Amino acid sequence: MSGNLDKGDINMGAPVVLEVKDHKTITLSAWLKELEAEMANAEVTVGAVIAKKRGTMNVGDWYAVMPASVFAALLREAGY
Repeated sequence: MSGNLDKGDINMGAPVVLEVKDHKTITLSAWLKELEAEMANAEVTVGAVIAKKRGTMNVGDWYAVMPASVFAALLREAGY
């Protein structure tokens, strides 16, 4: 964590910010606001919040949430 200069929790070696959350209460609005600040700090246009699903340690079952604008940009890049 880097305070107000935070660039996300996971660096994949790609221009992507991942913010990981493990909380009992889901607060999407606050998490997406944090993600957008981290994306700006990292100077990237793609990012997602990865939220742990209660009761499982299988990361493949967790949730990935991103702003709709980021999702739309990914679809455009994919040719849709």
